[in-house]
Amino acid sequence: MCIRDSYNVQAYASYDFSTFKSIVNNGFAPEKLVFGMLGDNYENATVFGTAMTQLHTIATVYPQIAGAILWEYGDTKIDGVVWGQAVRRALGSHSSACSPPEKSMWNRLFGGIFE
Repeated sequence: MCIRDSYNVQAYASYDFSTFKSIVNNGFAPEKLVFGMLGDNYENATVFGTAMTQLHTIATVYPQIAGAILWEYGDTKIDGVVWGQAVRRALGSHSSACSPPEKSMWNRLFGGIFE
């Protein structure tokens, strides 16, 4: 049997509560979902703000969300630091994503350097 630590979701232009809820309703556990945003779709401040509001709603309803990811980091118009700060605020204390797991896949792969 193959066990997955998490699933990276590429939400592209549908980075919203409805999309996340639909994925959960299709049998995927929220604690295994890392909600991915394609940065260039959200370079406008208003659209980006709306996406962060949606992420906050997701984290409020599904506090066990595994986290969020910026697709094509380094090849997107969104500043990665600004994005990370906004995501941290959006997830706030609602998400287990703010507390790293004891032994993540990356720690196993790289001998614990991320602890």
